Amino acid sequence: AFRWTQSASFPSASPICGAASRPKQASSNTLVMGQVGLAPSALSPDPVVVGVGAAALDYLGIVPRMPGFDEVEAVRVAEWVISGGGPVATALATVARLGVCASYLGALGDDMVGQEVRREFIRAGVDVRRLRHLPGRRSLTSICLVEQGTGRRSFISFGDNCLDFELTAE
Repeated sequence: AFRWTQSASFPSASPICGAASRPKQASSNTLVMGQVGLAPSALSPDPVVVGVGAAALDYLGIVPRMPGFDEVEAVRVAEWVISGGGPVATALATVARLGVCASYLGALGDDMVGQEVRREFIRAGVDVRRLRHLPGRRSLTSICLVEQGTGRRSFISFGDNCLDFELTAE
């Protein structure tokens, strides 16, 4: 549900995405909607990785076994990890940590979860100048149980992926 109102530029000269901090690479000059793609920079031939899509706050619980419905005995969580999540957000954080300029183009709710996802992006080195917080919306939150030993996963999600916003050049 994206709509481009003007062509957006993706400048490389920012506190996070300075040209000197990125390795030289060839650019594909393509922005892929709903995924991570390369976009041309207005100031440099170096690529900027731009991600468009849902971002979430994930609560990951490592469990010895998956619980069943109506079990009397609770399955104890061996470890909790709270971090930013979602395929696009994870890819952006990864490339930013590798020294490539990464920018998130999207929206989150104006709630505490949205603020935490924004902080996670900043900690990872992702440019958030094009991240918008939508009033009255709840950001996507997921609980993921991961079974120790097998890696099997089960997800429960709550909130809004906030993908129905209008993109503008601002």
